[in-house]
Amino acid sequence: MKILLGLLALWFAAASWGEPDLSQLAEDDLEKMSEEERNALPAKEVFLKFVEEIGPAQYDHLVRGALYARMYMFEYSPPLDGLIREYQQDIGVEPTGWLTLGEATRLFEDDYFPLPTPVYASGSGKPYIVGGVASAQGTWVILGDDIAMPVNTSDIRCYRSRDMCFEFIVQLKTHEVQEGDGRVPSSPYYLYTDIETWEIIHWGEEEIVARGGGECRRTTMTMNSRSEEVTQVTRNAGGSCDLGLASLPPLEQPRVAVLKDGFDVTYAYFKELQEATRQGWSSRYRELLGSMQQKTSTPR
Repeated sequence: MKILLGLLALWFAAASWGEPDLSQLAEDDLEKMSEEERNALPAKEVFLKFVEEIGPAQYDHLVRGALYARMYMFEYSPPLDGLIREYQQDIGVEPTGWLTLGEATRLFEDDYFPLPTPVYASGSGKPYIVGGVASAQGTWVILGDDIAMPVNTSDIRCYRSRDMCFEFIVQLKTHEVQEGDGRVPSSPYYLYTDIETWEIIHWGEEEIVARGGGECRRTTMTMNSRSEEVTQVTRNAGGSCDLGLASLPPLEQPRVAVLKDGFDVTYAYFKELQEATRQGWSSRYRELLGSMQQKTSTPR
């Protein structure tokens, strides 16, 4: 599959070249075509000509497997061209029964995942300040922007005697989070953990202010028990942002993160992710599933 997707990245799809004679087509010809031209080429013929590892049976198996993953599977071993026509109707193209390279690329790359299993975070997001100790637990969201790892939880502990706060961070990478070459079909979840230390610069009965960061960016964290809020405001520090293998771009404006109720945030995230996955399923299957759910929920 990796080889297949790599070739697709090089030769992504095309518009009708009339009826191209693929027996005379070379890789250089593919590279000279526009994206629209490549998208219109017959996928099976392109794969068989240019991908040595794929024969007719292997190609049909890949296509059938991708269609099955999208719930195009009602009868026992249905004809492949019938499944392809149903898929083409769902995506709004002519139901020919054979895939163009553009349609095949879309089939292999989009929503090629099982329904994601929810993982819910805990913590109310509210801070508690009692004497010389403070704590908060919840899930970070960035105001007005996406966060790299939406499924996360932070447990913050602050000690006045040490003038320090410690933030224990857990982040879950789901298959929706793109990295490197993008998503990998059937990729598992990955767990990342970290510990951040913060220097306390103000300790009041109802508010604690701490700061952290480095040469590139500096962050101020405020915990206010009266407003029941924990916020982090990150700004450019003006120093080097070179991380060795990569560098951080400067922020266009201060970035504000707010600690929220962990269950509320992660429940909403997985609900949206599951619905987006279902939208990639066969429309006929979704209709059948909806009908079954309606029958089971209707009181007798």
